[in-house]
Amino acid sequence: MMSEVIKILHKPIAPVKIVVKPLVPTKIIRVGNSLVVQVTTVEGGALVYNETPTGAVNGSNATFLSEFDFVPGSVEVFIAIKLKPLEDYNTSGNRTITLYLSPLPGENILINYIKL
Repeated sequence: MMSEVIKILHKPIAPVKIVVKPLVPTKIIRVGNSLVVQVTTVEGGALVYNETPTGAVNGSNATFLSEFDFVPGSVEVFIAIKLKPLEDYNTSGNRTITLYLSPLPGENILINYIKL
């Protein structure tokens, strides 16, 4: 197992509740005025955030590819909101994401996943 650390750089003005919905076990610690999120990932993996997958956004294409191979079951897809796996999209292999509804031109698709 390996760990990744995400440092929150801005100190909140008021008390803030941080909700972390990890794909794997997580530990949040305070270091001075910063919160540090330590995420344990699969061996050799790294967390990929806010990647724009490749594929035409044209209202008819529904298949998109990640830049790197991903751990099956670790993918999160966002088009304005977080999509639900098996209800809104499915994955096949280690790079292919198939949406059940094709995104319209101008819509932004972002994905998060654990990289193999």
